[in-house]
Amino acid sequence: MAKAPEAFRTISEVSEILGVPSHVLRAWEARLPFVRPMRLAGGRRFYRPRDIAILQEVRRQVQDQGLSLDQVRRQRRSRPVEAMSSPSLEGGRLRALLNDLTEARERLRRALRRLL
Repeated sequence: MAKAPEAFRTISEVSEILGVPSHVLRAWEARLPFVRPMRLAGGRRFYRPRDIAILQEVRRQVQDQGLSLDQVRRQRRSRPVEAMSSPSLEGGRLRALLNDLTEARERLRRALRRLL
């Protein structure tokens, strides 16, 4: 069963989507301050759709245009985040997803407080 387009992805899934090894994604994360997937307590990475869109742009710049990571970082400073994200995820849809996740987290916290 396929995941929904707005579902979070693991590093191996993103590696397959982008066609780059997972160690390259970790290197990009270390060298590019705007590449920040969510991390769980155990350190496991989860990439949001916006993270994947940004990584697709990084891959395009590095592999197709031949830019270095330093050049990508400098270019990124002059471009807003929205310019590197997928048009289908911009605006209200992404905000709505974030709001849903925030509300779910709060409901879980309240439920846990009642149990403890």
